Amino acid sequence: ELRASLNIGGQSIIVRKGDEIALGRVTGIEPSAVVISSAMVVTAALFGLYPLLPTAWAMGLCSVFLGFALGSVQPMVMSLLHQMTPQNRHGEVLGLRLMAVNASSVVMPLLFGVAGAVVGVSVVFWVVGAVVGGGARMALKLGARP
Repeated sequence: ELRASLNIGGQSIIVRKGDEIALGRVTGIEPSAVVISSAMVVTAALFGLYPLLPTAWAMGLCSVFLGFALGSVQPMVMSLLHQMTPQNRHGEVLGLRLMAVNASSVVMPLLFGVAGAVVGVSVVFWVVGAVVGGGARMALKLGARP
């Protein structure tokens, strides 16, 4: 059991470092708004594909790619929050972000569970994918200066 825990921990460190190296190269070329928007498009595509996968292993692999797409832009989101808000409001913005993340951890499973029971789980994945994909265009505007 300890060996398995160390193995998983080691794998996560390797993935994290690989992600940092790749992301460092990408962000040196592209602005963060383009990277965030691209991650949103990949996320939308994966949400659209997820209900069509035939096995649990395929869904697991899709989840790994989803983790890469979402996890790779987390530092950029925090950086953009700091860049876009006035210095004296950083704490307020980070508090609102944390509140939204924690509230969504409670509300979203309940909401999506009810919606999945009514219309089917596949529809929930496709609607979430469409919303995320639709938001990708708005994310491109994050890098634009007025």
